[in-house]
Amino acid sequence: MNYFELFGLPTQYRISKDDLTKSYLSLQRELRQQSDKSSDSVVQLNAAYKVLKDDIERGKYFLTLFDKKSESLSSEFALKMFSMRENFENLKTENERTDFLQKLKSDMQSMIQDLQTIDGIEKFREKFSELEFIHSFLEKARADVYNRN
Repeated sequence: MNYFELFGLPTQYRISKDDLTKSYLSLQRELRQQSDKSSDSVVQLNAAYKVLKDDIERGKYFLTLFDKKSESLSSEFALKMFSMRENFENLKTENERTDFLQKLKSDMQSMIQDLQTIDGIEKFREKFSELEFIHSFLEKARADVYNRN
């Protein structure tokens, strides 16, 4: 089952979240009216909605539909990742760490917007891999900051 097709959406990273939600609610109503539908259908619908409404999960899913290659990062981005980790570790104060993470969050939102306009699976995979790294870095860094307090 293709999640995009389930909701009547084009199979692309850029989707209308409003259209997704409208379709989800409509399908939920239909399932409730059909008593012969199993709870598995509801579970599948909810899982598909959860994936497509999240920018990161939608990107991962999108790549699984079209791209079976393993992810690879450019050497330029690998150096950037190393530098980002090192810079974060060298920050001394909580305010510096918070500012650094806010900047990364802003960068991540810009990357999500940029992904919406990328043509070609190769370029999409490369940029999405970078986004995944930053997302993972942010989650780990937030957990570290939280655990320090």
